[in-house]
Amino acid sequence: MIVASILLGILHLISRAQGLEVWNTFEDSKMTGGVEGIFQYVGPTFISDEVEIPLFPKFFPPMKGDPNDGMYDIDVTRTSITFTLIDGSGGTDIVIPEGRFDRYYFNLDFAVAEATLTSSDTINASIEVVAPGALTDPPIDIFDSKISAPTFFHGGIIVSIEAGTDLSVNGQTIEIEYSLFKQGTDPVAQGDFLMMTARDLLKDTATMIQAGLPLEQKECGIKSSVDRYVFCGTRPDKPDDTTYIFHPQLPTGTKLSDLQNFGVDMYINVKQIVLNNYEILDGCEDQLDIKLGSYDWVNHDGKRVSRTTMLMDFYASPIPYLELDKGGRKLKKSKSKSKSRPNIMVKDDSDNMRNVERMFCGFNYISEVDAISPEIK
Repeated sequence: MIVASILLGILHLISRAQGLEVWNTFEDSKMTGGVEGIFQYVGPTFISDEVEIPLFPKFFPPMKGDPNDGMYDIDVTRTSITFTLIDGSGGTDIVIPEGRFDRYYFNLDFAVAEATLTSSDTINASIEVVAPGALTDPPIDIFDSKISAPTFFHGGIIVSIEAGTDLSVNGQTIEIEYSLFKQGTDPVAQGDFLMMTARDLLKDTATMIQAGLPLEQKECGIKSSVDRYVFCGTRPDKPDDTTYIFHPQLPTGTKLSDLQNFGVDMYINVKQIVLNNYEILDGCEDQLDIKLGSYDWVNHDGKRVSRTTMLMDFYASPIPYLELDKGGRKLKKSKSKSKSRPNIMVKDDSDNMRNVERMFCGFNYISEVDAISPEIK
């Protein structure tokens, strides 16, 4: 049983499927003296589109029929458990007497947040959600089944079928709905991963621009409730002449000075960010190809924050992108079908080489903290 649990954990890690184990126990005030004993076990298995646990528990000759037959089909999904009575004649009694309990312990591989018994026909059932590690009085092996008791390291659900249950009508169901606690994430690891992703995206985009290849935003690895993206433009001596060639919200060829058409406040705020970015790019750490900057912002919750951005500068020609915006020649496509980064330069285009200038790319949002300044600059 310990080996089975370890195997379940390993298979879960490599498959990302939701694992499943089920124990069936029997308790009777007279037959077991009120002691709950482990009767049968099935697992480890995984939740799938099929009935995960058919004909369980199995019949136990000579008390009842074929050992390949059983009482319930138990179908488990990521949100529900359904018992369907297949053959109630396998029960010790057709109507469960007082003092008897037929229980099912479900290890669903994750902590259960809540569970609800939605229907049970003429089956008298109840359920209990067990928190991780909270199974302090587990059933014992009084039938010499050699089955280890459930530990519920992740917690689980106990379904109890109790006195008054009428097993004479096959096809009855027990319907249970449940939800799992959402898995948490390590914010430090997530932040480190985002830093690496942003760095790779900036380097890839710069290389594509130097090669004159088409650009597109990459979402893999950076999906969140906050818009994150790469933006690129020219880096002229006069900030107002900054021209964007790649931005999800601005048309190619938009100059910083053009933002005055959208309002003085927007223009001033964006210009302050651009000036700050230029200061970072012109800093003394010239040996670093990637640099971090910050800017004040109002986030989606209306809260003033200071956001960290990642920046890099390089030399390339913006002409292919500006001409494309004007309806000129199309950008050449990469001949490589590989997902690896292209490593080619625009060396065969003399016009482009003559128009090489300093450019920059940025990743707009690495992280944010409460803004120190009470106002947005």
